[in-house]
Amino acid sequence: MHETCVGCNWRFDGKRKKRKVSYVLEQAFLSARYLKNVSLGSYMCDSKCRLEYLKWLKYNNELQCLLNEGAVMSDKMEVDEKEDEIITPVTVSVQTQVDLPSCQITIPIIRTSKSHWSCVVCGKTDPSVSKVLHDELRKLIFMKRSIMFTAEEANTTRCITKIRWVVESANGKIKQWAFFNKTIQNSTIAYLSDYTNIICGIINKYRTAAVLDRDKDSEYADKMLTRLKDTNKVKERLSRENLTHHSKWKDQDAQNYSFPQLTEQELRDITFGIFQVKQASSYVQEHLKPSAAFPQDFEFTIQTADNVDDLVKVRYQSRHSNSQIYNTYIEYNNGILNPISRWFCTCTAGERTVGCCSDIAATLWHLCLNQTAIHDVNQSPNNYLNLVEDALQFSDYENSSD
Repeated sequence: MHETCVGCNWRFDGKRKKRKVSYVLEQAFLSARYLKNVSLGSYMCDSKCRLEYLKWLKYNNELQCLLNEGAVMSDKMEVDEKEDEIITPVTVSVQTQVDLPSCQITIPIIRTSKSHWSCVVCGKTDPSVSKVLHDELRKLIFMKRSIMFTAEEANTTRCITKIRWVVESANGKIKQWAFFNKTIQNSTIAYLSDYTNIICGIINKYRTAAVLDRDKDSEYADKMLTRLKDTNKVKERLSRENLTHHSKWKDQDAQNYSFPQLTEQELRDITFGIFQVKQASSYVQEHLKPSAAFPQDFEFTIQTADNVDDLVKVRYQSRHSNSQIYNTYIEYNNGILNPISRWFCTCTAGERTVGCCSDIAATLWHLCLNQTAIHDVNQSPNNYLNLVEDALQFSDYENSSD
């Protein structure tokens, strides 16, 4: 039976050399690194565990002198210093050989906990090449399915997309030209700078300016930074007043409901851009349902709760999943200059206070700007299926005109 490494459990079959654990410092390192009870006299592999020990000892060589360590690290050993791992303080109690009194020292031991043994994206389990992300990157990038962003995370992502929109808009203007909208050959790289300057000059001279209102952009930036740390007050109110149950809400036709009116510019001030405003029409089209009284007409259904006069609810079906329903809540006040100030949605970015999600924007566009004019909204694409007739209703033996 082959012996195995006390650290990584690698079998010593002749391909890897083994080395005896002869020093207290080696014993302490392997015990903390692999969370095992390592005894002196056991064996570790020379190609992995020993290299990790030498790498750690390189940054803590003062401990070698303190503990009278006899092993000297070879200068010829090359260790990968780019590996990103967790530094965990471990307390070791050691009795030196010169009969000094026992002392406690704290030394950093490099180890990886079980929670970091698999990649959060692809699921691969290779701790030797894993990278541990700091808190900010965890908030911005990685999110499990069906888990909502917090208000701060949703606000941060909105600020990022707002900045990216400027870059993509400029790139889009250049890519309108056929030469830049395809793969560019290496033979033209020497002239690429001149071509870019010519195209940008033509755009600046004869096309619409990339920045139309610098004062408005500065105003948006100040508002977005001000709201970056805000929490979602509507979500807190729903939880406090127990308004999340469906039984508390009743359906109502939006045409019979009085809602504050906004201009298109005021709606853009809420969304901090035009992307959600342009999508609003298609969202409303999919939400229209045939009227119960007049099936040939369509209505936009909203929900209201008893004894709650400043809150309206709209249920949207997800555009990506037929089984997923998102609830949007909008708080308003007809007696102030800016009647729409707070909102909440159960979608991924629904807690956002820097701007709003597309569901909220669609509701505001229809109730505040479109003034519930159903005839101005095209028929929902889903209803076009009603124009298709079932072939089973026709006989296979109909007379042919031939």
